[in-house]
This record gives sequence, structure tokens and C-alpha cells, in this order.
Amino acid sequence: LLFICLFITVTGRGQFPATSVNSDQGQSSDLLYLPELLPADSGYLIYAYDDGIAENYCAWQLAGNMNAVKFRLQPYGYSASIVGARVYVGDGSYPAGGNILNQPFLVSVYASDGENGLPGTLIDSVSATVTNYGWVMVTGLNAFATADFYISITQLSDAPDCIPIGVDETAPKVYQSYSRNVIFGNPWVLSPYQDMMINAMISTN
Repeated sequence: LLFICLFITVTGRGQFPATSVNSDQGQSSDLLYLPELLPADSGYLIYAYDDGIAENYCAWQLAGNMNAVKFRLQPYGYSASIVGARVYVGDGSYPAGGNILNQPFLVSVYASDGENGLPGTLIDSVSATVTNYGWVMVTGLNAFATADFYISITQLSDAPDCIPIGVDETAPKVYQSYSRNVIFGNPWVLSPYQDMMINAMISTN
């Protein structure tokens, strides 16, 4: 198969910093892997690695395959209640000749307890559809994480009528995007597309 190509409540000890962490501004290499916290409306912060601009897009040829982004909580000592995600789908020009609106996908939260810290235990998932261009917001998750976790997007329709995922290709790349060809029974691997624009969201309430 051709590979043609994300709300959390801060809890307890070791809370997320209130200000954004921007890996462009001289922080240590460890902080490069801590997603940036961006202010937003409605009482939450966006938890993201990307800069909000897609230089590329990716999608699977066949339904059932998955892409995911890993979000770091350790070694920072954070815990989080994950209640939603967002994914950037662009303006509908990719996949070429396709219709991305109303296409189904699945948003899932996985623990990082798989082999070598890859996605393992499924914590929660919610079905969704592409309702608009740009950022698609998904709510309805109910997951609690005390260690690194993944938000995955399972494509539920064949290309070109499917959900695409934007890819931020500008430096610095954090290499926290992963892919799995479920149809071929392959394991999770580091994706050739870095960094995928899948975000988590953190409640400030």
C-alpha cells in the first residue's frame, strides 16, 4: 500500500507551565520535545509541536491505517485528563481530486506502554467527521494520563475522499509523529512526515 501522505486538564503535582515553551528560543534539547502551550479561547490551551502552517499533507491510500503524535508528560512529572483534540486538514485541495468534507475518522488516545515507548494500551477513542476546512476540533474523549501519551487519527475512508493531515516541515523538527499500516499488519514506526499537525488541548479550569 502506498502511504501518500489531537482537551487535557492539568492535575496534581508538577503542573504545566502557564507560559508557552518555544523550542526556537534557545531552550535545552530536552525542552524541544515538550510541546508548546498556546493560548486559546474557552478555557483551554492548545498543546502542539507545529507552528500552525502546513507545508505538506499526508493521507493513506486505504482506510484503516493510522497516524499519531506523541505528547510528552515525562520526565516533567505532569498528569493530564484528555478530553479532545484537533487536526489540521487544509483547504480541501489535498488529496487531489477528492472531497474531504464529511469524511469519517477515529480519534484515539494511547498510553506509551507499547514496545520501546510506542502506542500500547488504548485509553479512549471517539468517532468524528471532517466538518470544516482548517482545524477540525474533536471533543468527547475521557482519558487520564500520568505518562507520555499519543493522539492518533485512524483514517476511515479510502483516498482521495478521506481526511488529510497537515505536516509542518519547517525547523525545528521534533520527530514525534508516528504511523502504522494496519492493513498490512505492520507495527508503529516513526513517520517520514514530520511534524504532523495533530494537537491536544489542555483545560485551564
